[in-house]
Amino acid sequence: MKISIKIVRFTAIGGVTTLISLSANVILLKYFNTPLIMTYVVVYFSTIILSYLLNSLFTFRSPLSFRKSVVFLGIYLGTMLFGTMLYTIIPQFIKLPSWYFPFFVIPVTASCNYLLSNRFITNRQL
Repeated sequence: MKISIKIVRFTAIGGVTTLISLSANVILLKYFNTPLIMTYVVVYFSTIILSYLLNSLFTFRSPLSFRKSVVFLGIYLGTMLFGTMLYTIIPQFIKLPSWYFPFFVIPVTASCNYLLSNRFITNRQL
């Protein structure tokens, strides 16, 4: 499959899962007053699982496996930590309101997620 089609599919799935995550967080936190950390963890892991299923089946056209799911989860947790690090570094160099920073971080972490997922999720040895 052409790499540009993979990027479009990966981006579309990422957009959908991001919207689901944001919506679920707002609804749970605002209307049901759920605890912040628990909500974040449950929604984050749920959308990672959804992202793994959709990307495996539609983006990378790769069979599902326990090993690949562990690798996928590791990739996303790693890039989440990397993104958190970027959120602490960027404000030291760029003086803007905090709502601008996701525009710097999300393209970097999404690119890392794509490159790492493409490398390891399509690896036939897993």
